[in-house]
Amino acid sequence: MDPVSEPYHVILLGAGVVGRAIAAAHLRAGIGVEVVDVDHERLITVSAELSEQFELRTGPDGDRRWPNPEKSRWLAPCAESNEPARCSTEPPQRVLLIESVPERRDLKIQCFQAAFAAFGPTVVLASNTSTLPISSLGEQQAFARRLIGMHFCMPVETRPLLEIILPPGVDPDVAAIAHRHTMALGFHSLVVGDAPGFVVNRMLVPYLNEAMHLLGGGIPAERLERAATSLGMPWGPCEMIDLIGAETAYRAGRAYWSAYATQLDPHPLLPALVKHGLLGRDAGRGFYAYAHGQRSEGLTEEMLQLIQRYRTAEPTWTDGELRDRLGLPMWLEAHRLLQENVVGGSRDVDTALQFGLDMTLPPEGFMPQFEQDQSARWHRFSAVGRRPVFNP
Repeated sequence: MDPVSEPYHVILLGAGVVGRAIAAAHLRAGIGVEVVDVDHERLITVSAELSEQFELRTGPDGDRRWPNPEKSRWLAPCAESNEPARCSTEPPQRVLLIESVPERRDLKIQCFQAAFAAFGPTVVLASNTSTLPISSLGEQQAFARRLIGMHFCMPVETRPLLEIILPPGVDPDVAAIAHRHTMALGFHSLVVGDAPGFVVNRMLVPYLNEAMHLLGGGIPAERLERAATSLGMPWGPCEMIDLIGAETAYRAGRAYWSAYATQLDPHPLLPALVKHGLLGRDAGRGFYAYAHGQRSEGLTEEMLQLIQRYRTAEPTWTDGELRDRLGLPMWLEAHRLLQENVVGGSRDVDTALQFGLDMTLPPEGFMPQFEQDQSARWHRFSAVGRRPVFNP
């Protein structure tokens, strides 16, 4: 049988917030997934939640032979028979392993080494990293030709995009299997260059950072929300950070700044959220408070006090200028992505924004709306005094 079309046993490594969302995406598509995590209690909790949500049959816990060993749980859509799925103690023949562990290069490499040793040269290794170049994970590793990036965008249930990152030298069948799996999930695939932040996060980070500067400059969150939705965003930037999670947003911002230090003036508000434990929706509090799935009407008093600590003086802005202030950093990154061949064209940019950020775009696409009178806008915004001149 053709190795590309042959079914693969899907293993998800990591049952955290993102891992749970990736598992749920597979189950919604009717694809069974084996979930593995070092935290057995978390694994049991996630398995129970997914089993109840999707009416699954859940196999017994089983010691796997990797890595050292882990506990695993097999989740698959209900069949007509009630026979439970079972975890095999023998490694399956064909494995697609999706890694969703913390953003530590050493930890990810250790996981891939263990999986490659256990499942052999036919394994397909996919990293869900949003910050680390895929080539840096496979550099001088025996598994390098079997490693790709498959980056899911959060929240996964409303962002049907997979950024597929193909580092140099990857086996052609691995790329084909990734495309096939993306189609099986019902997602849109976007092949992008192996650059920090890929496409979605690289455009999102400067947008969110600009919003933090505006918030610190005295713009109320309600006005930012109106400006963001007029730009086509589904939520305001504060709620978006809460949904992503402050720690995840901070890591993405740090990775962007490390790679493109001259293109970003990081605002201190985001790391302050992490420091003060205002971690977002899943933690129950961030910019907003959350209870029973609902956010508070306005920012919390704790958040307002934190913003006041970082208050700066900026010019006043009209609603149209606020919209442009949020959109232009993304427009600049889109041009850079095209210049660096990270994407193949402006249509790829639109795909990333539409399906990776749930953004509503005008008929002509994202970039043309900022092409006219760009120089006048840039002259106005350069008065803030922190942006390098950019001539696309």
